[in-house]
Amino acid sequence: MKPGDYRRDYAAYCAALARARYDFHVGRAPELQLAPLHERYADLWTRERLAELEQAQRDTPAQFETERTALRRLLNVARLGYIAAQTREVAAELARCEAAAQIAWPDARVAATDAPTLIANEPDAPRRRELAARQRDALQSCDDLRAAHLNTLNTTAAALGFTSHFALLDEATQTDEQTMTAAAGALLARTGDAYREHLHAWAARHLPPPQARTPIFADSLFFARLAQFDQRFPASDLARTYAATMSGLGIRVERQTNLRVEWIAGSIQTAAQTAQLFAQSARPLNAICFDLAPPTDVHLVVGTNGGAEAYRAFFQAAGGAQQLAWVSRDMAERYPEFVRGPDATTRAAYGFLFRHLLHDPAWLEAQRGLKASDAKTTAGAFALVELHDVRRCCAQLLHEQMLATASDPRAENLAVEYAATLTDATGFAYDPALHLWASTKHLSTMRPASCSQMLLPPASALRACLFAVVLGEHLRTRHGLRWWTTRTAGDELIDLWNTGARYTVEELASLIGAGALDVELLADSLLRVTNE
Repeated sequence: MKPGDYRRDYAAYCAALARARYDFHVGRAPELQLAPLHERYADLWTRERLAELEQAQRDTPAQFETERTALRRLLNVARLGYIAAQTREVAAELARCEAAAQIAWPDARVAATDAPTLIANEPDAPRRRELAARQRDALQSCDDLRAAHLNTLNTTAAALGFTSHFALLDEATQTDEQTMTAAAGALLARTGDAYREHLHAWAARHLPPPQARTPIFADSLFFARLAQFDQRFPASDLARTYAATMSGLGIRVERQTNLRVEWIAGSIQTAAQTAQLFAQSARPLNAICFDLAPPTDVHLVVGTNGGAEAYRAFFQAAGGAQQLAWVSRDMAERYPEFVRGPDATTRAAYGFLFRHLLHDPAWLEAQRGLKASDAKTTAGAFALVELHDVRRCCAQLLHEQMLATASDPRAENLAVEYAATLTDATGFAYDPALHLWASTKHLSTMRPASCSQMLLPPASALRACLFAVVLGEHLRTRHGLRWWTTRTAGDELIDLWNTGARYTVEELASLIGAGALDVELLADSLLRVTNE
């Protein structure tokens, strides 16, 4: 099969997969049936196709830089697809086990994997702890399958010449493992003292005295929920806030016929409501983007449950959706691997850029109408949660280095190391029993990196966040502190979006003249707002 034919079939697969997920999410399909898709496109994921793409890459002269880069991405698409096909049986068995692992609660019964939403919305600390304990007990029943899945992934990756599945992911996302490990360590050291001081103050305000001394993972979900700020972020204002923000950049969202925003009724306030929503085929929780046929058909599906967390999730998804809506039509047709390849780092970075507007007191005053003092308090709270997320990501990255070389994923020392590393980084005590579930969530299946894919490898998430901060600083320097009110900043973003994922975030940083990704810049930006 020639590369052009492979691209045609891969683009068709991506479109069919995005459509299936979209139809299930909005309730048009009662079940997510992917088996027919796997069967129809099985020829894409064979050793024969891998060999052909490898040969095509070798045969392409060095001066054809774009084609060689595209073939490298396409080859990684095929590699990940091959591994997914070879491990699909154990992955399906794991999915069935996780679906069957449920938690009984007085007014709800939900899958254990969905329990974090219940926990985040539970204001009572003892009840959160009980929910977390029940989740732990339910999730552990599938640990043998998680370990088997990880072992199978590593074995299959080894057959392709990689030391582990994690090494293949690094290749597919073009991540320099040593550079990112060093960056993670530097960021944890740089922000540790200030983060712990702010977290201690938060715990004293929001947890009963016994729990405040030893906050746990369940409390971190409540912490990140930011429920105390919900009144400042009503669902009724989300569409207006989004439209006004984009209008400042010269983008009229009401005229974007290729980017459709769909509002699905539904809110989460109680455990019973959560259970009811989870029981439906559609789950209108936070915003999710679906790349049906970018750039001509992109959907942003949004639940009408407002609140601080919903705004945060919305702007993350909206940034990725805008990139897809502005990507070069010619690129999407010629090189689908630059639009819907296995690496979502670039798209996530644009999501972070817009999510970080919630850290900007001036934006909060202008778009949410907050008083200056309230805007500073709100921005500081969002920045503290962002700092927590970044530090957790760094810890997960460091733990992943150990997991990648482990002969037995179920080894007790791995679980202990995971809990110690995450606890030290976040300030919330992690349970060693959750290490396999938490460490393998983003490894479940190969899929195109659609804008609905939020579970990035930790190194990719860190790189995306680093670039978002570099890009934000560049926009402030070039277009002013209120860059989000200038059409010229919007024009520059559109030029970047037009390139899709042709360039890595490191290359993009260089192209805009910002130099290398800067850990100090990320740390300083979050600490400055948090301290204010």
